[in-house]
Amino acid sequence: MFFRIIQSSILILLLVLIGCSKSEEQVLTEAYDKVESVFVQEDTILNNGSNQGVPFYVPDYLEVVEEDDHNVILEGKNNVYIIFINNYEPPESKTMYDLARTDDYLLYDPFESENMHGYLRVRKSNEEDKDSYEVQVGVGGVKITTNVKLKTVANEAEQLMKMAKSIVEETF
Repeated sequence: MFFRIIQSSILILLLVLIGCSKSEEQVLTEAYDKVESVFVQEDTILNNGSNQGVPFYVPDYLEVVEEDDHNVILEGKNNVYIIFINNYEPPESKTMYDLARTDDYLLYDPFESENMHGYLRVRKSNEEDKDSYEVQVGVGGVKITTNVKLKTVANEAEQLMKMAKSIVEETF
């Protein structure tokens, strides 16, 4: 009798855990919505970091570990974040978007406004971890890439767009 109670409790717990987790499709939809919201936002994003004198937004959990004129490497939450900045591409440039095209994407969508072009790309990571996703966000000549777990894709994509947009706002 005691064994059946434990067995039933474990089964119920598993069903609750499975029911509470979001599907890949739900996470990708949420990521798109969050990134689009940041992209169309007209308020200037508050900057708290800088690269070669150009201020930009850095989430509290990230730390700049290396930088030069065109790249910034940040680390945090056991992840590496790589920012590439091409100052020769204006905010409305589609070059980074075109270069980001791959055959294996799960999400690859552009965002356009009157004076900016951006995008969000999510694909399964090439890492051994099956739950790792590569998230890349770009605006004009700025692109930011990281690998994260599925459950954090939407929030990380939102933060990447804040960083990319803040760099473009300060550069152009």
